[in-house]
Amino acid sequence: VLSLRPGDLTQQCRVKLVGIDSMPELNGQSATVLNFNEQQGRYTVKLSAKVNGRDAVGLKAEHIILSKGTRVIVQGLSSEQFNGQMAQITAVDEEAARYTVQCQNGKSIKIKYENVMC
Repeated sequence: VLSLRPGDLTQQCRVKLVGIDSMPELNGQSATVLNFNEQQGRYTVKLSAKVNGRDAVGLKAEHIILSKGTRVIVQGLSSEQFNGQMAQITAVDEEAARYTVQCQNGKSIKIKYENVMC
C-alpha cells in the first residue's frame, strides 16, 4: 500500500505561458507541467514545440496559466486559513492575473497565479 499526500504530487496538466521577459518567444505557447522543483520554486514544463533548441524550461508559477478545473493547493496567502487547502480553479482572469478558486472549505477566493501549486 502506498499513501501519498496531495502536496507530494504534481499534475501533468496543460498550461499557457505568459509574462516571460527573458524569452518572449515563449509567451502564448502551450506546455505540459512535468514537475515542481521546490528548492528553485519553479515548474519544469515541456514545450509543445522546441524553442531555441529547448523542449523544456523551468518557470516560476506567475509565468504559467493553469486551466479552469485544475486541482491546486493554495499557498503563500497572508490569510493563513486558506494556505495548504485543496482547491479547484473555477475561473481565470488573465487581465488581472488571478484565479478564482473554490476551496475545500467551500469558500471561493480570487488569488494570484503564484499562490497555487498544481
